[in-house]
Amino acid sequence: MHHRRTLVLAVGALLLATPALSSCGFNLATDRVNTTQHGATNRDKAVDVLAAVIIAEQPGTGTLSARLVNNSDGPTELTEIAGAEATLSVSSIEPTEIASGRALAVADLGEGIRVDGDYVAGEVVPLTMTFSNGDQVTLDVPVVKACDIYADVEQAPPVESETGESGETEAEAYSCESHDEGGH
Repeated sequence: MHHRRTLVLAVGALLLATPALSSCGFNLATDRVNTTQHGATNRDKAVDVLAAVIIAEQPGTGTLSARLVNNSDGPTELTEIAGAEATLSVSSIEPTEIASGRALAVADLGEGIRVDGDYVAGEVVPLTMTFSNGDQVTLDVPVVKACDIYADVEQAPPVESETGESGETEAEAYSCESHDEGGH
């Protein structure tokens, strides 16, 4: 009788533990993509847009930085980057092929991509990237000062308007000095 009682208790304990044990291994946080970065990211289309930021040396003008990863079965091209608002101007680019399974840094497109408009560091700027496969990715791209990890980024030349004038402004460059007097 003693053995039967032990067996019944063991089976009962196993039945009570089954719901807790069955939840292990399904949709664990370690199985999901973890995107810890400063920039905007979109993984919804055939080309992932990763860590997109506008690096601004002064208010209203900066250089776009991002990484594009082609997850499709064939090559695709980045054909255009445009401001989602009429107040933005983005320098034109030559269509650039991204091979299947490869990545491309936006900074490697010619002399870089300049974005001019009415913005300051700390804001987000809506940009749309268009690819030859028909995909369009719209992101709210954060604007960061050209300081710290962005201090060595080479700035793209100013955007030329239809009148031939550059979008260069007389605004004072951002200061990269820390405002924290306590050294924390």
